[in-house]
Amino acid sequence: IAAMEPAPDEADVGEHLAKCTLPVTLLLLAPPRLWELDVSIAQFSLLAIRFETKGTIGVVVEQADIMFEEFSEPQWRGTSDKLVARLGEFYSQALGSHLPALLTAASIGGSSVVS
Repeated sequence: IAAMEPAPDEADVGEHLAKCTLPVTLLLLAPPRLWELDVSIAQFSLLAIRFETKGTIGVVVEQADIMFEEFSEPQWRGTSDKLVARLGEFYSQALGSHLPALLTAASIGGSSVVS
C-alpha cells in the first residue's frame, strides 16, 4: 500500500482498516518485477485422508502422510514466475520421493496398486 486516505494514526494498517470510517481510498503499487528475497518455508506434513479422482480410471488414496522438508533460498533473485517454478520443481521432486508411500495407499478401480 503506497498511500491511504484517511491516513492511519497507528502503525498497524489492519487495525486501522478494521475501525476507520468508510469510504477508504487505497493507492496500490504493482510488486516489483525483479525480487530480491530470503525465501524460507518450514518443513510441513501433508496428510491426505482421502483423495479421489473422477474419470475413466478412478484413483483413490485412502490415507497418506507425507513430510516435506524445508525449502530455503537465501538471497534469491528473480521474477515471481521463476520463484513459483522453483517451488513447483522442489515440491514435485519431494512428492516423487514419496511415491512408494502414495502407491501403497492407492487403489485404482477398487484394486490395490501395491499388494
